[in-house]
Amino acid sequence: MILNAKITSADIFIEDHDILTFAIGIETSAGWSTSIGCFYLDWTDKEGNRVPAPYTSTVVRAILETVGVRSWSDLVGKYIRIDDNDMYNSPIIKIANLMKDNWIDIRNFIDE
Repeated sequence: MILNAKITSADIFIEDHDILTFAIGIETSAGWSTSIGCFYLDWTDKEGNRVPAPYTSTVVRAILETVGVRSWSDLVGKYIRIDDNDMYNSPIIKIANLMKDNWIDIRNFIDE
């Protein structure tokens, strides 16, 4: 189902397992809230160092451009469209600008 949503939070952080990740909190027009993201943005190389995943800058930039902002902190308060795949408890991976038909599938960046 396609829903409108307001972005209520936007964080890039190091989670409990020392993995760099992002989470975008949303409130939907259907009345429920969730987070988009929580994909890893870095990993451990052969020497044991944390290094950016190859898609990190691409997925961050695609989200910023889709929403129509230039800074991660500017995501908060913006409205977007989401596709919940008509599946209860499945992750939200497709987002679009509220006014434009420019959908991105976040998982496509991760799987490349």
